[in-house]
Amino acid sequence: MPTAEIAPRVEMPMIGLGTWSLKDPYHSVRTALDVGYRHIDTAEQYGNEDLIGRAIADSGLPREDVFITTKILSRDVDRVDDIISASLAALRTDYVDLWLIHDPPPPGLSERLWGSLIRLREAGFARAIGVSEYGTSQIDAIIASSGVTPAVNQVRWAPALFDPVRLRDTTARGIRLEGFSGLRLADLDDLALVAPAQRRGVTPAQILLRWHIDHGVVAIPRTDSDRRIEENLDVWGFELDEDERRAIDALSTVRVAARACGPGCSLVGRVGTVVAPTGVPTGPGEIAVEGQLPLIAWSSELIAVGSIARIVGCRSSRSVDVVPEPRTDAEAQP
Repeated sequence: MPTAEIAPRVEMPMIGLGTWSLKDPYHSVRTALDVGYRHIDTAEQYGNEDLIGRAIADSGLPREDVFITTKILSRDVDRVDDIISASLAALRTDYVDLWLIHDPPPPGLSERLWGSLIRLREAGFARAIGVSEYGTSQIDAIIASSGVTPAVNQVRWAPALFDPVRLRDTTARGIRLEGFSGLRLADLDDLALVAPAQRRGVTPAQILLRWHIDHGVVAIPRTDSDRRIEENLDVWGFELDEDERRAIDALSTVRVAARACGPGCSLVGRVGTVVAPTGVPTGPGEIAVEGQLPLIAWSSELIAVGSIARIVGCRSSRSVDVVPEPRTDAEAQP
């Protein structure tokens, strides 16, 4: 299977199995390993590390042949050693291949948690370390504090969320983007996926996963179906041409609002919700927003899609539209 080098001598398979909320994690992981997967993604929060560890052990595969990712929640910043010890024991291994910060902590705590991951990587408990759902300036902050760049940023990634600026900025920093929830968040009946699938005799889901690969994005589809587990791995016999990739890219609902309210703007909801900027230069500025602000995703030059109705005012610049974004549930194929 093709891999991406995410750190010196650390190769990450480009397709892995996501395991959040699987009905039978042991069975699904055993099935995946039997059909050729060598990359399993889990997290302490999932509550399935023990079953996954048992499935990997029972597969008979050498430990070094299976790439294992797990994650730590930001709320556990003061329990790092306990969490990694518990994860390693449950997974029946002395190390993981990739350990991620599961969610961005508040400023200050992020740098402290990142320092703990660096320490445990240096102690041999993780071959590589990274983050999940970090904005570009959040990444820059932990790099500035430590001199260590994350190997991976794991984010929601689907045609509707295609963000070329985020992809560019991540790649420019030497970080591999890894996408989750791609199949759950995609319209698999869209002609941009159906047409190339019909031309090749494959499924729209396979086209979508190939789209990830062709952009250099690692994919970790999650499904309870044995058939789809095998199908999702069978994406190496074809590539998308440039027109097909562009047609899928064009499904993006990300609307660029570069420097929308000038340096350092913050979003202020009419209901009093404040979202601190993570991808805008420092300085004064404010945007007033209609509606709720449960989540805003940022990258270095734009405000990405978020659950807000419209940016209606800004002290230092023009108003812009922002398109609603799907929720952050686990990916699930029917």
